Amino acid sequence: MKSIKTRETATTIKVIDRSVNLSRRMKDTFVRTKEQAEETQESKHNSPEDYAIGKVQDTVQNVSGKAVHTVTKPVQYARKSIERSGRYFQEVKRQLPAARKHAAVQAQKTAISMRYNADALQRVADKANNVDIAAKKAVSNAKQYLKQVRQDGKQSLREVRQQG
Repeated sequence: MKSIKTRETATTIKVIDRSVNLSRRMKDTFVRTKEQAEETQESKHNSPEDYAIGKVQDTVQNVSGKAVHTVTKPVQYARKSIERSGRYFQEVKRQLPAARKHAAVQAQKTAISMRYNADALQRVADKANNVDIAAKKAVSNAKQYLKQVRQDGKQSLREVRQQG
């Protein structure tokens, strides 16, 4: 029987050298701090007048940049709005005859529907009127029958009293 071939693998675990990383970070931080300290100590302005001139120039540049940005945005927005309004107006103007025709058809359909509803309501009102007349006749007949029954009852009582 053949033997199974195996290969050996190296099982070494890589260890992070923390001291090297820490020293590199400390060196970078030290260099950055030193450069920033030199920049702050270095005088960019030879006199207070130079400092004031630099400040005014920076402020003017910031304000002018903001003004240009503020002015161009509304102008662009207004231009786009006017163009959009013009396109919308042309579209509505083109669709106006179709909209009028559609409105006329809808009005005609509504009129037919209302006429049908009015006829149906008239039929219901006529039926209600007939029912009302029949109810009045029934009440009148009931009153007349009640009157007749009372008279017959009184007549019967008289006859019983006379016999008795």
